[in-house]
Amino acid sequence: MEEILDIFNDKLEIIGQDTRKNVHRKGLLHQVVHCWAIEDSKDGRFVYMQQRAEFKDFPLLFDITVGGHIDSGENIENAMIREIKEEIGLDLKIEDLKYEGTQVRDTSSGDFLDKEICRIFTYTSDKPIKFDIGVEVKKMVKVREQEFIDVFLNGKEGLNIINLDDNSEEYKTKKDFCNFGREYEQIINNIK
Repeated sequence: MEEILDIFNDKLEIIGQDTRKNVHRKGLLHQVVHCWAIEDSKDGRFVYMQQRAEFKDFPLLFDITVGGHIDSGENIENAMIREIKEEIGLDLKIEDLKYEGTQVRDTSSGDFLDKEICRIFTYTSDKPIKFDIGVEVKKMVKVREQEFIDVFLNGKEGLNIINLDDNSEEYKTKKDFCNFGREYEQIINNIK
């Protein structure tokens, strides 16, 4: 069964429901949840990112740790906990997360119209995080905080990602990442 999402007007009031497919075909404003996992350990500060599966929107690009749609009638907190479990296999409670705020943004690309009300959370751990990824995620990587800041706030072209499977490092450029502009900036400013 296809997902049904609430759709919103410019005042962020619910004005109806539609299928996920139609929401993205018509460019309707809808809600999503995002969670950034941050490691603050003896090894340093890192931001975790997922590489999206080949069959997902924005295939094989590196993206926020967890992101997903809020189903029609679902509350924000339940959606966030559900998405965390589905995508990265962590059993967290809402108390484990910090709510960072809301952003309204348009990340449309070609025929894929994506107008979102993003409800943004962070999860911070004092040790490396072990993930049990779901089918929507190809792999998990982490990025050193300073490299993350240099690329997404200071305009540097690329950075090294650390593959969690074998700790190997690979150089990636901005084109290898989803573009979430202000959200990256908001998270970067909050982790400084």
